[in-house]
Amino acid sequence: MCWWVLSDSICSAAIFEKELSFQVSCSYGPGRYDEQYEQQGHDYPIGFVRWTEKRNFEAVLQAIASQRLLVKPLITERIDLDNYQAIYGDMGKSGAIASILQYSGQVDAGQTTVSLRSHHFEAQAGVLGILGAGNFTAAVIVPELSRLKASIKYICSAKGLSGTTPGQKYQIPHSSTNYNDLLQDPEVDAVLITTRHHAHAAQVIQALEAGKHVFVENH
Repeated sequence: MCWWVLSDSICSAAIFEKELSFQVSCSYGPGRYDEQYEQQGHDYPIGFVRWTEKRNFEAVLQAIASQRLLVKPLITERIDLDNYQAIYGDMGKSGAIASILQYSGQVDAGQTTVSLRSHHFEAQAGVLGILGAGNFTAAVIVPELSRLKASIKYICSAKGLSGTTPGQKYQIPHSSTNYNDLLQDPEVDAVLITTRHHAHAAQVIQALEAGKHVFVENH
């Protein structure tokens, strides 16, 4: 297993020094940051906008699949994950265009909760689980709860990373992508729901049916 690390500074130098012209679309393309496009699936008519965010990705993937776009020649080094500092320590000096971080091991696709630290909680002691890890939660709610020394056992997010980052920073023991793990934990007394508004009703009902106290953030 591996993932790519592309150095912007190295790529730019390789292009500019050879006097090549390189045209970059705005972010991922038209549709980026448009809620109706990204969240609701309202696509732009192809005659009005030819290259949308989705079509840009499709074109690149098709070019790679048909080998019209060759990416393997870009690989200039392969580094074990344990030696990641060889890449990130000083990307400007490596001279690499594309670096691959390699790691081994089996991935448990069924695991939805990871433990970030060990901590013992007592039930009926005001133990919280946070459902939702958006910007407002990570920047305002979690820091304030941490300042108040609240007992937080879980933080849940749809994709995991947005919950794991504040979880590590504020020493929350568990990060999960499945809020049922939180609801089924008898040590969790209360659920703080900070997800998108349209999801509140169903999540409140589930939390109440699980016997939890519920607070819903709405700003």
